[in-house]
Amino acid sequence: MSIIKSIFTTIAILVITFAISYLLIFLNIEYNYSYLVDLAEFLPNLIAYSLAVWYLYKSTNELNKTTDKTSISRVLLFNIFFIAIGLQIIDIVFVFWKNISNTYFNTSFLLSENHTYESGVTQACKLFNAVIISSFFEEIIFRFYLFGGLLKRYSFLTATLISSLMFSIIHIGNPRSIIPSFYFGLLSALVYYKSKNIFYSILFHFIYNLMWALSLIFAKEYNQLVNYIGFGSGFFIVILLGIGILFYGTRQVQKVKSA
Repeated sequence: MSIIKSIFTTIAILVITFAISYLLIFLNIEYNYSYLVDLAEFLPNLIAYSLAVWYLYKSTNELNKTTDKTSISRVLLFNIFFIAIGLQIIDIVFVFWKNISNTYFNTSFLLSENHTYESGVTQACKLFNAVIISSFFEEIIFRFYLFGGLLKRYSFLTATLISSLMFSIIHIGNPRSIIPSFYFGLLSALVYYKSKNIFYSILFHFIYNLMWALSLIFAKEYNQLVNYIGFGSGFFIVILLGIGILFYGTRQVQKVKSA
């Protein structure tokens, strides 16, 4: 896997995803097919990711053979859960950046007052895309193929940085997610490198996105809790706690002997 190929794959995913999304939006406006709004929440990603996996599988001369089929490690499972918790706590900074900016930099960003989860088919499709489709396909593409392929030609550091950068770029549609996606990619690459089993990376991604989905479903309670803590010293204590949990989990994963 070359760096150019990883960039091409990422751009192709973005182009296909946006093209299908805009097509569905156009058809909905033109013909008033309301169900297309629901399909637009997951179908573009499903098609783009499926095509990317097919392309990578066909264009890879030697299929990535680094998957270790040994028994499941409970220690590794425990620590990727810890890392996911730490990441979600730290992610509060990016979720409530407007509140933080207004508090410490005297800005005047408008804050959303509606924190109630609206159930329905569209939201269900959105959660399905994040928790199931993204967790599986993004790990197969960006860890199994891109990171694994780059690792055969470049150093661990280069392979990790490039694959994580590509992973963050596909989240460009949601600018708030670009930075969290980058450091998530770094950690997921570490998990795959140490375990040599893509199952752990997929599970890590699933747990992380599931936690995000729960924060969306229980948005009212989530926001009440954060606002109760406030954005003073208590807020930074919570963030430091998240960093500590993340550091502990990461250190434990680093101690795992590569298979």
